[in-house]
Amino acid sequence: MTVPVKNNSPYKFNNPLLLQDGIRQALNEPSVDHVDLIMGKVTGVIQPGAAGYAVPNAAGIAGAAIVYNPSTVVAQQVLAKDMKAWQGKDGSIHLTFQTSFIAGKTAAYLRARGTNIPIATPNVTDSAGNPLLDVNDSLVNCADPACPAHLDMVNGVKKVTYDVLAYSNLWFYANPIFIRPEGSPKLLVEKNAELAARLDGDHDHDHDHDGYFGWNR
Repeated sequence: MTVPVKNNSPYKFNNPLLLQDGIRQALNEPSVDHVDLIMGKVTGVIQPGAAGYAVPNAAGIAGAAIVYNPSTVVAQQVLAKDMKAWQGKDGSIHLTFQTSFIAGKTAAYLRARGTNIPIATPNVTDSAGNPLLDVNDSLVNCADPACPAHLDMVNGVKKVTYDVLAYSNLWFYANPIFIRPEGSPKLLVEKNAELAARLDGDHDHDHDHDGYFGWNR
């Protein structure tokens, strides 16, 4: 992965979420703290509204529901300090790491998730490093004199909200890698890919057909 020298943040003051951990990092110069390798079973399609599709979100907003795979776990967590790093000519930092997994007997997926937020940062991540709802970020003060005037305020104190929240709490997610044991039924993602390829082939054929007759006219 590549960490650019700067992002498009108009703010240069230190990230107020990270200040809780004693980290001074400018909002326009974020860096990666760690990468999670997330793994879960692929159990088949669950239709919206069916049992098990969504569960009450006890840790979030009352009455809300979330959709998640209960088998999903953080299989590995790699800290940036444990990765190989080198600097590019433009000042960017390139980070790499290698790892391995043993495929199980059931279909599964693996994806990478990275963030600038350390594990167990108050109001931002839990003890496993999972992100909390953004509404929790708004409990954190934005005390720097450069904090913009448009932020929400509580008792005269600016809070981490709006664009400051967006530039403070950063995450990236890689597309999942699907793993299917040999001889087991094809996954829906495979069937959809095959269907898309067939439809694309028919689409291209139709265009060629139309072009042929169009040329003759």
